[in-house]
Parts: sequence; structure tokens; C-alpha cells
Amino acid sequence: MRANTHIASYNDIESVEGILSQSLNEISAIIVEPVPSNMGVISPADNFLSELRRLADRSGAILIFDEVVSGFRHRYGPVADAFSVRPDLITFGKIIGGGLPVGAVGGRENLLSLLVSRGSVFRAERSRVTPSRCSLGSPN
Repeated sequence: MRANTHIASYNDIESVEGILSQSLNEISAIIVEPVPSNMGVISPADNFLSELRRLADRSGAILIFDEVVSGFRHRYGPVADAFSVRPDLITFGKIIGGGLPVGAVGGRENLLSLLVSRGSVFRAERSRVTPSRCSLGSPN
């Protein structure tokens, strides 16, 4: 897996472009924490996230925002909304459960449908006995 992982510099769109041009049609996803929080809070450079969106669209890669740490901590809602960039997939951590051990993945329906194995809920919990359960609904 490590041999198939490329690391670009944060806020350096040219490093991302370089990797994409060297690995034409081989990159399946661009994964980024939109506002890194584990090394101090670093804001994305102007247009960095929107340029990632453009590069993902151009290359056919999916854009994934890892908001396990940044989601709902910098603003009420995902950081993606603050920068008007819509990732293909987005992840959230336990803040969505009020500190309880939950997580969530959101995104495009065609991608999320791949996660559902049988039935209508994808489960990856360690044990069926958890201290609480969450129910997430759709407006439809």
C-alpha cells in the first residue's frame, strides 16, 4: 500500500499537479485534511482547496476531505462549507456523537452506495454492544 501512496505538500498545488502528471490515470483519490489541526491550525492558501477540486475533476480522482478533527471544530458544520468546496467523500469523527465513539462518512450517493454491503446500513463496529446508537435520516 505504501508504494501506491504519494505525499504532496500541503498548500502547494504544484506538488499535487506534479504527482498527478507523473502518475497519469493511476491516482484514485486525493485525500486531505482541509484545515490541518495536528500541527497547529494551518489555513489553506487561497484557492488551494478549490484547485484540489479542479485537479480531482480533471484527473478522474475522487476528492476526500478528512474532517475527523477539523469538522465542527472550526465552525458549525464542515470546513468544506466555509471554503465552498464540495468533496466527493467527507469523514467526521466523534464530535458528531457528542464525544461518543462514532464516526460518519458522507458524500456522493454513487460512492456511498458502494459501502453498503447488504441491507441499508454499513456496519464496521467492533462489537454489536455499544453504549449508544445513532440514527441518521434523510430529508426524503
